[in-house]
Amino acid sequence: PLPPDHRHVLGLDDRQIRCACHACYLLFLPAGAGSGRLRAIPTRYRIVTAPAVLQSWWKAIDSPVGLAFVFYHSSLQRFVRCHPSPHGLTETSLSLDEEWIDRFHAALEPDVEALLCWEHDRKVELFLVPIDACFALVGQLRQGWGDAGKQALSAFFAHLRARSEVVAL
Repeated sequence: PLPPDHRHVLGLDDRQIRCACHACYLLFLPAGAGSGRLRAIPTRYRIVTAPAVLQSWWKAIDSPVGLAFVFYHSSLQRFVRCHPSPHGLTETSLSLDEEWIDRFHAALEPDVEALLCWEHDRKVELFLVPIDACFALVGQLRQGWGDAGKQALSAFFAHLRARSEVVAL
């Protein structure tokens, strides 16, 4: 049996997250391991706190709603913007100029890390997180919307703030 704090790997062919014991997780850390079919999902959590950076990154993401995450989809060879909703995950196209493509590539590991943004109460919060954290958020929001969803969202981001290292980008 796996412990509650087990790790995850991502299947690049089917985009499925798989649970992994520590030894198996370590096997998929190097680039190209497992014939490049599986990638270990990192465990680092980072928060960006510089207001000017937050606003410029939020504008680059150009989200029509106040909650989105962006990751690089290596099979599609482009960045994908996703919005959690009560109905699950909605993917939308994201148009970035070269400067932003370079910045996002420098900040995120392809496929397994995401830039998670939340605009609320006239402020923007920006996190660089493992992709499984984003999918956990999607699952939580599908379980309840309205007041329960707002509470789940607040609790989720409080947890992110508590475990994130502060970075300047």
